[in-house]
Amino acid sequence: MSKVRTYARNLLANWVGYGANLAVMFFVSPFIVHSLGDTAYGVWSLLVSLSGYLGLVELGTRAALGRHITFYLGRKDIPKVNGFINTAMTFFLLAGLGLLAAAAVLGVFFDSLFTKVPTELVGSARLVILLVAGQLWLLLLMAAFAQVLIAFERFDLINVLGLSLLAVRTAGIVGVLRVGGGIVELAVAQFSCSAIEALITGLLARRVFPEMRLRLRLATKALFWE
Repeated sequence: MSKVRTYARNLLANWVGYGANLAVMFFVSPFIVHSLGDTAYGVWSLLVSLSGYLGLVELGTRAALGRHITFYLGRKDIPKVNGFINTAMTFFLLAGLGLLAAAAVLGVFFDSLFTKVPTELVGSARLVILLVAGQLWLLLLMAAFAQVLIAFERFDLINVLGLSLLAVRTAGIVGVLRVGGGIVELAVAQFSCSAIEALITGLLARRVFPEMRLRLRLATKALFWE
């Protein structure tokens, strides 16, 4: 496929993805507010905001990984590419443990830090914090596979998967809330979709880059600091 067609395909896929996400956000957000109620939705929004701070743990590793994968693929240095992928995976695994630890500490002191949260929602909020941290961990691990797809300019695959998961996630959210679920069930639905997304992204990365090897022994400190 020519470069022009590849760029056109990727641009179209990106715009479709952005449009679909905006449309879902526009129509689903009011439904979530109505289903949860103002108070529970306020707690949910607070927890989602906190997850953004937890996400800082990746320290720009994803962007750096993408640059190195692209560079060494261009040089056809497959061992180096695998080394960087496994080094990043090792870092993300350790970072995930830090995420869960931070989420656990935040959960313990949640009622002291956020005194205006109703007592009946504190227990649910603690569970949601752990689920959100677990979801972020999955997204970190998935990032290594996503960078492989980006390096091969397979934005079409990324967006097709994103659109498919968007449909599944939206259906899950609507279904959970229609049967009376609360913020915990909503977090479980989000976590489940992220787990599916991480798995499929890994399979797609392996299909696009058959030489990819996942062996943590390939990770090195030297590659991490490069």
